[in-house]
Amino acid sequence: MNRAFYSQDVFRHLLEKGRIGYRFLSSLAMHMTTWGGRDVDADAQRKKDDPSQGISGPTSEGDPEDTTVSRSQEGQAVWRHYITTFQTGQAIQNMISRSDRPSSGEILTVAIPYLLEHLAVTPRIQQYCWWTLEKTWSQEIKVRTYKKIMGLSGDFHECESNDLLDLMSRLGGFECLMANISFPMTAFLDLILPIHALYLHFGIRLAVYYSITAAAYLWYSHGFLSQRETQQKHALENEQQESLIVRESVANWPMVASFNRFLHDLDRVSKAIDASLESRLRQRLLFSSARIIQNAIILIAVAMAAASQQDKQAKDLVIIWTLWTQLSNVLGCLTDGADGLKQIAVRLEPVIEVLKRKPAVLARKDAPILTVVNGDIEFKEVTFSYGGQPVLNGISFCLRGGQTTAIVGASGSGKSTILKLLLRFFDPQSGSIYVQGHNISEICLGSFRDSVAVVHQDPKFITGSVRENIAFAKDDVNDHEIEAACKAAEIHDYLMGCKGCFDTKIQGMSGGQRQRIAIARGLVRDAPILCLDEPTSHLDNDTAAKIWGNLEAHANGKTVVMVTHQLHLAKDADHIIVMHNGEVVEQGTHAILMEQKGRYYKMWKPTKE
Repeated sequence: MNRAFYSQDVFRHLLEKGRIGYRFLSSLAMHMTTWGGRDVDADAQRKKDDPSQGISGPTSEGDPEDTTVSRSQEGQAVWRHYITTFQTGQAIQNMISRSDRPSSGEILTVAIPYLLEHLAVTPRIQQYCWWTLEKTWSQEIKVRTYKKIMGLSGDFHECESNDLLDLMSRLGGFECLMANISFPMTAFLDLILPIHALYLHFGIRLAVYYSITAAAYLWYSHGFLSQRETQQKHALENEQQESLIVRESVANWPMVASFNRFLHDLDRVSKAIDASLESRLRQRLLFSSARIIQNAIILIAVAMAAASQQDKQAKDLVIIWTLWTQLSNVLGCLTDGADGLKQIAVRLEPVIEVLKRKPAVLARKDAPILTVVNGDIEFKEVTFSYGGQPVLNGISFCLRGGQTTAIVGASGSGKSTILKLLLRFFDPQSGSIYVQGHNISEICLGSFRDSVAVVHQDPKFITGSVRENIAFAKDDVNDHEIEAACKAAEIHDYLMGCKGCFDTKIQGMSGGQRQRIAIARGLVRDAPILCLDEPTSHLDNDTAAKIWGNLEAHANGKTVVMVTHQLHLAKDADHIIVMHNGEVVEQGTHAILMEQKGRYYKMWKPTKE
């Protein structure tokens, strides 16, 4: 293939033959990469006046057929930087060799690329294209990561909340990743093209100098980047520790103030900040020393190249100096891009680990959809351990649909774990859980959870109003449903006294108020199975009794599973399960369990006294 058939010729071909979309993209690409090769015939005509241009002119004026084109002018598609480089050198040579000023064409050839750069035409087009690409890239990566994180099971989401928040904050690194991948690729092209230009214009020697310099620069940079990556990991660990300690100190202000430990905590924070700053300083010192050596490599190479070209004209020295200056910029861009990639990779390591992680609870895509009608629930020989610690030891029990079951026991006996297993936040190590005779591990997880409403002991809320948080439970919730649920949760009167009523912001509310809003959210879902995990632990006994009376009316016909330590609420349940050390030790009605005078009876005895 003729060497003249470069990228510009491809772009021109698409402009002439391609569709409108291809024409637009091709013209855009050509605008951002090339400014067009020189007209060979025009160069040949000028050759007669200036043999130094490297083109042997025709024997008779106006006879282009006799034109002999040298390597340096063979229709090459020159990168825009190199057009200005060669034309600037030629303009200077013309000013030296003749008294008249450069021609208008020579001035425009040099000036137009610079004007377009400084008027920000090309950067704005590049920026627009980049923003479009970045939007697609960022959206795809962030959505995929969010889906992956939300698809993981409870063992992941019950880790430290600070770690999880830090993980989510790292997703912005993916936006920088694209830039640090694309720009070094562009710089790599800028590294290759000058070698070809030097070879065509000056011969093999300068091209070899250029290549050896680039290789030496990149070889040294590789070792430097390996050291910098190690320092970056250490600096990131110190940075995370600093952030964690500062957040803990601010969040734990009541504890610090109560124990009057401000000075102690200040010392802890100061040490973390000092360690973080020291690691950053070491990074910068390494970077500065590396830059000195890198620049020394370039300067030595420039001196050797200039010494080998002492017999050249002024334009040649201008071209050599400009190309070597651009080489320094290109190599710096490549090094900075690789450094940026390594730094981003270090920060994204935890995110990558999450993306590679397999969920402990697997939901079959072809699993049948379950429509809950009666809500019978059965645990059969269920064993579960968390972090190597046994929590449930082969428990078995049945919950009749349409009835209320209370699960009671001492703290740490496994009560709340039963609800988590029922919701499939985790899967048991052995045994099975059945709903309406179907193993929940073999049915569509989404369809089952659609049939369950949950009130957590420590409820979570989205940023927004009471209305938005209650309506989060299901789609198309109307104000009448919200009002009825708030009345049942004994929060309606309080909200009516607020200026915003249901539009009152939930931030700043007390624990008891937030718990009642969580109860209203669970009621408005109107699901056949209602799970309550210590639903009134932050409320006084009178308010808790009122709410429980309202719950009984709303829960008519529903399967209610309630975990509680408030025995006065459990006694009215249809069935009571007593847990101790991960085992079911008793079960039955309140009357039966009191007659047995076992653990349940002993739990009641202190309350009576």
